[in-house]
Amino acid sequence: MIKKIILILILFNIIIYGNLERRKCWEWDGNNWRLADTFFVKLFLKVTNLNDSCNKLMWRIPYFNIIICEPQVRTRTPGYWKTHPEEWPPPYHPDDIFYLSGETYLEVLWHPPRGDAYYILAHQFIAALLNKASGCPVPNDVEEILIEADLWFQVMRPPIKPNSQEGKKAVKWAERLDVYNNTGR
Repeated sequence: MIKKIILILILFNIIIYGNLERRKCWEWDGNNWRLADTFFVKLFLKVTNLNDSCNKLMWRIPYFNIIICEPQVRTRTPGYWKTHPEEWPPPYHPDDIFYLSGETYLEVLWHPPRGDAYYILAHQFIAALLNKASGCPVPNDVEEILIEADLWFQVMRPPIKPNSQEGKKAVKWAERLDVYNNTGR
């Protein structure tokens, strides 16, 4: 009974958030996990049109087996993006200059923040931009931060002290973007 309630809550949560793009699905046949490429699984995925905002999803189809699907895209952290520059989606390129910093996007990601609000925000901002360009859904409040931070970076240069008025704003934005980059929400 508890498993059914949890499944219903998960499905309800997913239905609220829209479409789920999937890369691979696995099916438990009672003994082994196998790639779920059956007609019924494909039909279920097409008919349900569920969204998980870049997270994994598991459910049990009545009269069938447990199915786990991995979304096509998921959010990544600044640490991932700085070590995988070959995966950066257009229009972003690791060698492009990052606003007024005088450094490339990739150099900014490798620059230790060391208590500088500019770099604290820049790390999360770049990751969020790359996640968005990769196709991950972006919550409205994160979209607003991306717009405001874009304008902020157009006029600000490092260093920015975290306890200054501008620094506090940057750190607050970075905290929210960090949640998005780690969870997709």
